[in-house]
Amino acid sequence: MRVKGLAWVGIQTDRFEDMQAMLAAVLGVPPPVQEEGFALWSLPNGDLVELFANGTKPTFGTAPVVGFQVDDLEAARKDAERAGAVVVGGYGPNDDGYASLHLRAPDGTIFELVLDPAHETRSLA
Repeated sequence: MRVKGLAWVGIQTDRFEDMQAMLAAVLGVPPPVQEEGFALWSLPNGDLVELFANGTKPTFGTAPVVGFQVDDLEAARKDAERAGAVVVGGYGPNDDGYASLHLRAPDGTIFELVLDPAHETRSLA
């Protein structure tokens, strides 16, 4: 398994509107995908930033969740489990091959492993 980079960050907040405005200012554009309690930005290199209002999905705690882009999701899962992580959820695969696993690390931190074959070409902006 090889980590190729950071692919995704998810932030859950009870100050959704304030955070959406701040992220739009920092990222330089309004979110191209907006729904009730959800906003999504795709950065020029394909990295995704998602913002969730509290209560819109199960919480993973107060810290942002970071997704590591990997070249082999199953190998990454096995390596993480051997190191003490526990799978607590997953997503996909989508039609484009995007799939992910949420893992709880030994200290309780949640992180994500992401397989995203279209990462370099993905841009919603």
